[in-house]
Amino acid sequence: MFIFTSSNAIEQLPSNIPHLEIDGSNWAIFIMWFQEAMQATHHWPYFEGTVSCPTVKDPSKVIEAEKKATKE
Repeated sequence: MFIFTSSNAIEQLPSNIPHLEIDGSNWAIFIMWFQEAMQATHHWPYFEGTVSCPTVKDPSKVIEAEKKATKE
């Protein structure tokens, strides 16, 4: 089950997404489930590089909304 906040962020990944083994032996199943979770929350474009991470417009005049968007 996904746990969402008002910003549509996942607080906790679903239990069906296994942790990635140190040796990468479960990479195929991990990435399949992780990609599905990120697509469901519209975050996958950040991982594949089609959308860049938000940045502040003017670092000397950061407003609260930009701080929040950058943090998310």
